[in-house]
Amino acid sequence: MKRLIESQQTLDHEIQAYNKKAKRPIDLQDNNDPVELESILDKITLSESNHHRRTGKSSKEHATIKAAIADVLLLLDGFDLKDKKPKEMTEEDEI
Repeated sequence: MKRLIESQQTLDHEIQAYNKKAKRPIDLQDNNDPVELESILDKITLSESNHHRRTGKSSKEHATIKAAIADVLLLLDGFDLKDKKPKEMTEEDEI
C-alpha cells in the first residue's frame, strides 16, 4: 500500500511537470481509476508519437510520465516491479 501511495504521488508530480510544458495539459481526476489512467496513457502515447514524427526525437517527459502511469497501473493490479527479484537460473533453464 505504501508503494502505491508513493507511486501515485510521483505520478501527480510528473503530471504537474508535464502540464507546465505541454500544449494540451492532462486532467487526472482519480489516480486510482485504471480506466482513466489507461486513457491518459493512450493520450500520452499519441502525443509522444506526434512529437517524434515532428522532431525525429524522443521526449524524456513522455517516457517519464508513461513509466509513472505504468507503475501505478501495475500496483493497482497487485504487481510491484521493484519487489520482484531476478529469477535464479536452474539447471533446467540452461540449454
